[in-house]
Amino acid sequence: MYGDEALKLVREAKRTQPRTSILPNYNEPVVRNVLKELGVIDTQIQHLQALFSDPSIDVDDPALQGDQAAFMVHMAAVDRNKRCLLAYHMARLDKITNLVWDLGGSTVPADVRRRLAPPEAAFADKYVELLTAYKGEYPSLDLVAAAPVPPKDLYVTVRVVKDCGTIVTEAGRSVRLDLGSMHFLKRTEVERLITLGFLQHVE
Repeated sequence: MYGDEALKLVREAKRTQPRTSILPNYNEPVVRNVLKELGVIDTQIQHLQALFSDPSIDVDDPALQGDQAAFMVHMAAVDRNKRCLLAYHMARLDKITNLVWDLGGSTVPADVRRRLAPPEAAFADKYVELLTAYKGEYPSLDLVAAAPVPPKDLYVTVRVVKDCGTIVTEAGRSVRLDLGSMHFLKRTEVERLITLGFLQHVE
């Protein structure tokens, strides 16, 4: 039945969605089956298009309703298979990009590379290059560090680990951030300085 092979790819992509799951081998046999099915459907669509474009045929003839329905079904099957292929490949690319970030921009390990299709391996290499170049533009930032946890409190206690000079709070108060000093400030006012490594959040 149309779409059965494509559905296998979607189910496989769904299984690999969790960030902790392992990326399986590229499923080339099933991808080829889906492409082969698309070729068969395309042949049938072309046959129906030739039938409808015949000037001697009345497209409003009730006898052609079955052919018109078949045309719509075939077009829907093409669209569905295409969407399944795109979803499968996008899920794998997402997995690869997440892995590169988790590795801190390092090259994909050999055991993972063996499970990639050649275009995926080329994508991974290029993505590592792009991430390395991007990190080079901001050497003082750790772009691959874990994202900060959403704040639980409006105010936080921070310790100054690098001299920051003086900041002005939203209330208009000046606060001098000298090395080693501790302050109780609004999180929104110091979040950026914490991310940059000038301040340390004290639990």
